[in-house]
Amino acid sequence: MERRSEAIRVRLSKRQFAEVEEVMSELRQQGEKVTMSDIIRNGVEKEIAAIREGGVSRRNRETELWVLITDFLHDTNKS
Repeated sequence: MERRSEAIRVRLSKRQFAEVEEVMSELRQQGEKVTMSDIIRNGVEKEIAAIREGGVSRRNRETELWVLITDFLHDTNKS
């Protein structure tokens, strides 16, 4: 049987984690289905695309990834 996914560990500051949980809670109250995994997967996909395009320097990748995640949250909130 082939594994369809892999588990990963992600480090966030307590502030970042609290912000994500707050936004996820708000989205859930609005009837949206969103998980931390959804947010991380979306951010990873955008990060990989940005790196392949050469638009993100190594130094700014963490900041860019957080911006991508928060953009995803705001986009989901608008749906």
